[in-house]
Amino acid sequence: MKMSSEEIVRDYLQARNKTRQIKILADLNMVKPSEIKAILAGASVAGVEAPKRVVRRKTVESGSVEKPDSCQQEGNIYDQIETILSTMAAASMSLEVRCKAREFLTAIFADYLKKRLGLSDKPEGAEG
Repeated sequence: MKMSSEEIVRDYLQARNKTRQIKILADLNMVKPSEIKAILAGASVAGVEAPKRVVRRKTVESGSVEKPDSCQQEGNIYDQIETILSTMAAASMSLEVRCKAREFLTAIFADYLKKRLGLSDKPEGAEG
């Protein structure tokens, strides 16, 4: 989740269209509307009932992914890729945009690996 519970409650209370705001908050935080409702109900927001069943997705914090020590240098490519991914709301993007994002991130990672492993684009045995 990108926003804290306090931010979610504040944004909801300031919204003119409360029903629509729940969907907006869910999209922004990449969760289901039922999770937003559960947060609002947990904060005792008037007029919001907790959903009967909330299925929370397991989330991986970007800092909790184990990375090789060698990757702590070079501007930490894993954090850079996570930053790019976190700014993209996958649910609201078209398939074409998601595919372009995949191609872009793949190219970034391939360039990083070439640099990190001292590889070149020349086939083995070819002389320059």
